[in-house]
Amino acid sequence: MGFFNKLFNNQNIKELEQLNLSLIKKLSYLQKELDEKNSLIDSISSKKTESKSDYSKQWQIMEKNLRNLQDENRILKENLLKMDKIIPSEQWKYSFLVDVKTFFSAAKYTKLRVIFEEKNIIFLKDIQDSMFEEFFGNERFAKDAHIRFSNYKKGKIDWDIKTYLIKGDKVSKIFSKHRKFLNILSENNIEFMIDLENFDFQKLKKFGFNKKEIEYLNSIYETYISERKIS
Repeated sequence: MGFFNKLFNNQNIKELEQLNLSLIKKLSYLQKELDEKNSLIDSISSKKTESKSDYSKQWQIMEKNLRNLQDENRILKENLLKMDKIIPSEQWKYSFLVDVKTFFSAAKYTKLRVIFEEKNIIFLKDIQDSMFEEFFGNERFAKDAHIRFSNYKKGKIDWDIKTYLIKGDKVSKIFSKHRKFLNILSENNIEFMIDLENFDFQKLKKFGFNKKEIEYLNSIYETYISERKIS
């Protein structure tokens, strides 16, 4: 488990997803095998009710196969349980809303960011396909932006955006003015906003933070979560 936790903590989302897909494929294969073995076991077990007189040797072979299948069945079940625990699905589901500034951060999208902000369009969920032509006509950057947005909706997402969807902003961005707090987070291997989910802000007292400072830092976190966390 330590290896997989390290993968996730090191933000290697691409490798994590590839590993997850591989495990899903393996799980699917094992489940199919398990179903086949169960069916065969049921079939063999039903023979017990029949007379043995005509095929005693055959029955002995079936009994042996049944025991082997039961052992394999047990091992497959154990493997399924182990694999299911390696990377819980809730650990890397999409958890945060992506904002326009993050998604269209390239310099060529400067005008797009400005216009969307003026129209109070903050997140990708607020964008409609018709807006690209409505707001920007046939400008080249708008066509490129529309393709990028369409790919996003189809699940074709760059790894930096996928990381954002899973983990949110880096704490260094949200708490950029609070160096002492960031040092504490760094010591605790907290790099993204999702890592603060189980963080106890009251523990900051032992680092010299007063009540007002703690409440302020916690309010920054709570505001971020209320605005960007997917419920």
